[in-house]
Amino acid sequence: MSHRRKLLFVSWQLKPARGGSVEIAEKLLRNFAADEVAVIGELGLLKRMPTHTSGQPRVRYFRSGFSLFGRGARFFGWFRWLLLGALVRRIVRIAREEQVDCILAVFPDEFFCYAACLAARRLSLPFSTYFHNTYLDNEAVDQRRGEIIQPALFGDSECIFVMSEGMKRFYVQKYGLSNVVPLVHTFDKYPSLPAPTINDLREQETVRVVLFGNFNHSNSEATARFVNAVSSLPQYDVSFYTHVPIPLLRLRGIDTDRINHRGYIDDSQLIDELQQYDIVVLTHGFTGAYGSVEYRTIFPTRTIPMLLCQKPLLVHSPREAFLTDFVREHDCGIVVDEPRDADVVKGLTEIVENPERAAELVRNAKKTVAMFYGPAVSMVLRRTLRLQPSAIARPSE
Repeated sequence: MSHRRKLLFVSWQLKPARGGSVEIAEKLLRNFAADEVAVIGELGLLKRMPTHTSGQPRVRYFRSGFSLFGRGARFFGWFRWLLLGALVRRIVRIAREEQVDCILAVFPDEFFCYAACLAARRLSLPFSTYFHNTYLDNEAVDQRRGEIIQPALFGDSECIFVMSEGMKRFYVQKYGLSNVVPLVHTFDKYPSLPAPTINDLREQETVRVVLFGNFNHSNSEATARFVNAVSSLPQYDVSFYTHVPIPLLRLRGIDTDRINHRGYIDDSQLIDELQQYDIVVLTHGFTGAYGSVEYRTIFPTRTIPMLLCQKPLLVHSPREAFLTDFVREHDCGIVVDEPRDADVVKGLTEIVENPERAAELVRNAKKTVAMFYGPAVSMVLRRTLRLQPSAIARPSE
């Protein structure tokens, strides 16, 4: 008798953790029912077990994350690798209990990805990967370990999902892969917003500008330049929404005396909060620890709420980045692709001085964001992994 093919989704980061990968995984999983997907993720050693939401895929956790007051987790990476065998056994046990037919592992965490790969081998189950970032081509990762693990992930994967067409092009060109499929970020539902009204910013004494995110290696350098560019222009009031504390932002080169640090904001409140501002700003790394390939190929999770919020968008991103090409192709933001303060100010001025152009950007953003709608994106995953009634045998007990 046929049955609905079931997926085991293995992701290092899930709630209650925070970050781009958390939002990507959580929003994608909301498009699946409990009988379609089982989930396993990491939970900190001292974290409280989250409550399960009825009707959504059940999440199991493996306790391997450790940090001091939420910081410095990378210094305890060696401890996690001592638990590799235990994690593999845990994944195997869950796969059997949930009677799954295939396994999908999410990168950027090599520990969970590799464990899922080994578990799929042990069970002789189809295995695929979902790369939110590049791996060996990211200069910030452990290259020695990556030289062992990346070939295993590539070689065992029936399908390699990536975050953007830019990542797909890179993987096809460099590695000759033929099984790469873009699986973009998603959003749950269209916000209930009134028809967009673009204020004539030329008549405002203060222009309210907002940025949000983690401001890590992916964009700290570009963010610092943006803040410096407007530091001598009092008409721009700049707000940051981030869980990163002020001292750490300073260490990353950002002039915190020039910003309003608003703290962390939950994703459920973000769109409404962005409505209080005049311009949203998306910064993307020109240089930094990740390396040039990573900056060319990644697609920031912050992009989607910025396209949804019905406010004009300024994008400070390098010329060769896929993000830059994307924004220009869809004409959904003003692009500043040179690392010069004067160009940043020029981009802001173009929005402020031209309300008709600002309104056009907002209209284009509304059209563009439709490609990230959750039900449509989840269908890509369903079709590719054949998540429909199937006669494929389940793992043996």
